[in-house]
Amino acid sequence: MARKLVHRTYPRDVLPTGITRHTDEHFTVSVRWPATHPLYLRDGRYTPSLVIETVRQAGLLTSHAELGVPLGHQFVVWEISQHFDPRFLEKAHAPTDLELDVHVSEMRTRGRIPAEVSLQMAIRIDGRVVGKGSTRYGIVSPGAYRRLRGERHDIEWPPTDITLPEPVEPAAVRRTRECDVALSPDKRPGRWQLRADTANELLFDHSNNHVPAMVLLEAALQAGYPLFGGRPFTASSCEVTCTRYVEFDSPCWIQADLATGPDGSPSLRVTGEQAQQPAFAVQFHQATPL
Repeated sequence: MARKLVHRTYPRDVLPTGITRHTDEHFTVSVRWPATHPLYLRDGRYTPSLVIETVRQAGLLTSHAELGVPLGHQFVVWEISQHFDPRFLEKAHAPTDLELDVHVSEMRTRGRIPAEVSLQMAIRIDGRVVGKGSTRYGIVSPGAYRRLRGERHDIEWPPTDITLPEPVEPAAVRRTRECDVALSPDKRPGRWQLRADTANELLFDHSNNHVPAMVLLEAALQAGYPLFGGRPFTASSCEVTCTRYVEFDSPCWIQADLATGPDGSPSLRVTGEQAQQPAFAVQFHQATPL
């Protein structure tokens, strides 16, 4: 699969292996999960973020290969979610190959090019549905994106005029390298400053003029470990909502809280705030320590 179709630089990060068109609104994306990966495999389990990344790449591939979105157009993710049987995140039971049935539930075009797209996906292993995903995003032409981002469009890469805050102890977020730590300590419990190390190719595999949503999701995952006493945790579903770009030149504050859902199951909610404005939220449902 061409890396450019899923906006990835390194072959290890490309998940789809092919796509089949059934109708103008129904496609099947075949996916192969990596046997090893420094970001998506921890403590003998695949992370919930791998499922989110699978949904994200399936949406990108469908948009470019089948819906007519030209390469170079920008995707503005508003919502992305997954619900997945957590038993299949255990490495010993994880699938090698998956299929995502992708359905276009809503699409608005500008001319012949999609401007807003909503996708619903069923995730199958050996023909059995084991999860689902969804995503909603806008699509912006290069010229419109330049106008949207203004002075921030052409920031130097990597940014040299920002100071990277000190990391929390890597072991506290189940990492071994400081460069992989996405959180900086704060005096208030359950609160951190986002730490986005642009030199880390795991988190930033290409230049960007804002912090990508997948880096925010990584920070949310790391924020959960201290709340579970440093233990790894699993979740049956994950919902990501983005309301504004997270910029490099202003602190972004991360807040994590444990709660109990209506059915009594535990959940973890992580929010990000920048310039006193909500920026993103991540909700892990049925979040339980291992």
